[in-house]
Amino acid sequence: MLNILAPSLSVPLDTFQVSTPKKGF
Repeated sequence: MLNILAPSLSVPLDTFQVSTPKKGF
């Protein structure tokens, strides 16, 4: 996961938001 976070935080963050919508992120 860190490998994906390194190149572009925009993509992983968007995926994380979808996984946990309105949770704290």
